[in-house]
Amino acid sequence: GDGWVGDAEGVREMRAALAGAARVGIDTEWAEGEGGGVGGAVLATVQLAVTEGSGEAAFVCDALQRGPAAAQYLSALGSELRSLLLSPAPPLPVGFAFAADAQKLAAWLREAEAAGGEAEAAGGGGEAEAVGGEEEGRALVRRIREATVDVQRLAEDAGLGSRSQAPSLQAACAHWLLQRLDKQEQCSDWAARPLSEEQAAYAATDAAACLRVLDAMEADWGEEEAAPPPTPLAHAAAARSGESSARAAEVSMPAAPPPPPPLPPPLLPSRGAAAAAAAAVA
Repeated sequence: GDGWVGDAEGVREMRAALAGAARVGIDTEWAEGEGGGVGGAVLATVQLAVTEGSGEAAFVCDALQRGPAAAQYLSALGSELRSLLLSPAPPLPVGFAFAADAQKLAAWLREAEAAGGEAEAAGGGGEAEAVGGEEEGRALVRRIREATVDVQRLAEDAGLGSRSQAPSLQAACAHWLLQRLDKQEQCSDWAARPLSEEQAAYAATDAAACLRVLDAMEADWGEEEAAPPPTPLAHAAAARSGESSARAAEVSMPAAPPPPPPLPPPLLPSRGAAAAAAAAVA
């Protein structure tokens, strides 16, 4: 379907759409794996969203493909995700409550890399190699988390949520965008192929919502006339370095607002549209 990325050509088209973006919204969906529960869940999709002029474009990437037939795709997608998540160069990845996503992405990246270079990974062995692999995995998770702006942390700094409950993306959208984020598809079957139109729209919207909320935060905080707080990116940098960030500006929570309108999904480009747009710009 539109916006779906499931082969190497789709990754190339997505890369063309992401080129030149300052920020990329990122989110993931999981499918039930062995053992069940969150720990046993496997990465099913990776969603990336960018702002294009006055609009948006989003891509939903298949993360369940395996085997020799998928080697080229896994290599292409793995390379794109590593560049996005680990390179200091733009674009900047923007997520929400990203700790668990980082763990799933790190595990997927290591598996995809192993699948692409299985011959090199076959040497050695034994317990020492397994322990080293675990250490490498933890280091990769840390690098991904440090490179990604976690909008949930910024919402907490601004006073959203409570001591016992961190703010949800729904709450952030309702507060900063005055729009309702529909979570009806959250627990649907993300291993299904193809995804339904509703699933694709849901997945893409979550990634785009991260960008929309961050933009609204910066616009909101930028309007403070006296002693404005650090920008959201400065807040994130302080949080990542372990420093205590300055208290954010007071945020007035709306009192019993009317039900907000639904958050519209971003554009899911048809196959070939990204490449055509890139060619037109060139």
